[in-house]
Amino acid sequence: MLTKALKKVGNSQAIFLDKTLLGLIGAEDDTIFKISIEGSRLIFEPITAKEMKQETMNIAKRVMKTHEPTPKKLAK
Repeated sequence: MLTKALKKVGNSQAIFLDKTLLGLIGAEDDTIFKISIEGSRLIFEPITAKEMKQETMNIAKRVMKTHEPTPKKLAK
């Protein structure tokens, strides 16, 4: 088991993870993580490129559906 301490960064707190640890889960400097909470645990999971693409498509569909009437209104 590995332990890390919280460090103050401005008005926030951070946990710094070294490259070796990140490499063990396939994460790099620009990896985006899903964060979930289970009880008193924080769970960080790297998001794959496929998951990111799917999430982007889902957001785009929601935006297009929400703003579907806008072009019709602008055309009047």
